[in-house]
Amino acid sequence: MSDPFIFLDFNSTTPLDPEVAEAMARLQGEAWGNPSSVHAAGRRARQVLEEARERAAAQIRCDPGELYFTSGGTESDNLAIKGSYFGDPRRPRRVAVSAIEHAAVLGAADDLRKLGADVVSIPADARGRITPEALEQAILHGVTVAAVMSVNNETGTIQPVRELADMAHAHGARFHCDAVQAAGKIPVDVRAWEVDFLALAAHKFYGPRGVGVLYVRRGVPLASQISGGGHERQRRAGTENVIGAYGLALALEKANRMMAGEDARLRALSDYFLQHLHSRVPGVHLHGDPQFRVANTVNCSFQGVEGEAVVVSLDLKGLCVASGSACSSGAAEPSHVILALGVEPQLAAGAVRFSWGRPTVRADIDRLLAEIVPIVERLRALSPTYAAGTI
Repeated sequence: MSDPFIFLDFNSTTPLDPEVAEAMARLQGEAWGNPSSVHAAGRRARQVLEEARERAAAQIRCDPGELYFTSGGTESDNLAIKGSYFGDPRRPRRVAVSAIEHAAVLGAADDLRKLGADVVSIPADARGRITPEALEQAILHGVTVAAVMSVNNETGTIQPVRELADMAHAHGARFHCDAVQAAGKIPVDVRAWEVDFLALAAHKFYGPRGVGVLYVRRGVPLASQISGGGHERQRRAGTENVIGAYGLALALEKANRMMAGEDARLRALSDYFLQHLHSRVPGVHLHGDPQFRVANTVNCSFQGVEGEAVVVSLDLKGLCVASGSACSSGAAEPSHVILALGVEPQLAAGAVRFSWGRPTVRADIDRLLAEIVPIVERLRALSPTYAAGTI
C-alpha cells in the first residue's frame, strides 16, 4: 500500500489533539511530583490535578468534588456498577443493565452475577433505544443500580437519559450512564440528566489514553474497588495521572467548543455516504435509530456478506473501519448490540461500523465508496447462497 491509511474508526479511539499534547509536554517538566506529597513538588502536582478537576467538572456541569479520575471508561464503569452494589448492603442484591451496553458494563455485571447477584437485562427496541417502560419492567422488583449508556458505541443511537434516570429513581434505584461515546458529540450535563454516576474516557475525544473520570452524585454511597492509599477521596486508590488528567480537561473543553460545528459537518458526511451507498449497493440495512443518533456514526449490514470480510478487505485497501463481531475460538459471532435490535443472526454478522472524526473529509468518503462497492460485489459473488438468491 503506497498511500497512507484513511482512519474511519473514530468510535474506537481518536488521535491526541496537538494542542493538548503540547500543553501536556510543557507540564511534564514542572508537575511530575506525587500529588499526595506535602513538599513543593507534590503541591505543584496537586495544584495541576485540582485545576484539571475543576475544568473537567465545569464541562459536564458538576461540582469538582463529585469528579474522580480513573484509568479510563472501563474502570469508571466497573467502579460505578460494583461500587454502587457494594456501597450500601441494605439495598437489593440485583442490578439491571441494558442489552446494548459496552462490554465494560456487561462484564462488571457478570462479575456480580458470579458473586450471587441477580442481573436483569433491559431490552432495546428495534431501533436500539431503551424506553422508560422497558426499564420500568426490568426494575419492578427492585435493583441497586440500573445502567444505560447515553450513546451506543456501535450504532450511535442516543438514549433518553433523563427519562430513564427519572424512572430508575421513581423505583428507588441508582442510575449509571456510560457517556464515553457522548462527550464532544452531544452536550453532557449531569445536572440536567439527573444521573447518579457517569463515565468518560479521554481518548474518545482527542485526549490522552489511560485516563478517564467517574462522576458520583454527592451523597451517593460508593465502595472503592482498588485497595491501597486514600487517593481520590478514598474512592480510587493509586497515584493519580496528573498530566493525563490535565490533558483530559483540555481535550474536553476543546471538544465542547467544537461540538456544534463538527456535528453539522459530520452529519453532512454521513448523509452523503448513505445517499451514495444506497444508490450503488443493493441490500444495505441501516442499524440504529435514523433520527436519534450522533452525527459521526453509521452502522449497516450488507446482505449476504460477513462484516469481518468487509473490514479486512477495506484494510487491504488502506481504509480502517470496524465490525461488531467478537472473535472467540476462531469463530466470529454477531455483535450482541445488533442482535439486541432483533436483527436475525445472518444479517447481524454483516454489520460494519463507520465512524468519522475531525480529520475526515469528503474525499475520504469518496475513497470509501469507490472501494466498498466492488468489495461487496466480489464478496457476494463468492457467496453461493446470495448468488442463488436464497438470502
